[in-house]
Amino acid sequence: HFPPSKCRDVIRAMWAEIAAECRRGGKVVLPGFGTFRGRTSKERPARHLFTGEKMIVPETVRPKFKISRAWQLELNAGGDQESC
Repeated sequence: HFPPSKCRDVIRAMWAEIAAECRRGGKVVLPGFGTFRGRTSKERPARHLFTGEKMIVPETVRPKFKISRAWQLELNAGGDQESC
């Protein structure tokens, strides 16, 4: 049994490492869970929703997650279990 503060620290460190790897363009594979990767969206023109002013949306990295086949099968097995 771990204290909640220690669990929180471990989870925050894990998310920080996943985010850093995605920013670098890599991927993080957690077997039996899924794969995280960063997807870069290019800079693009847009309009401000309220003013209609033209603007440029900068390039950003968006997180992508693909669930593992094993976890997907486990989640969908049985049919009588509560959904997440």
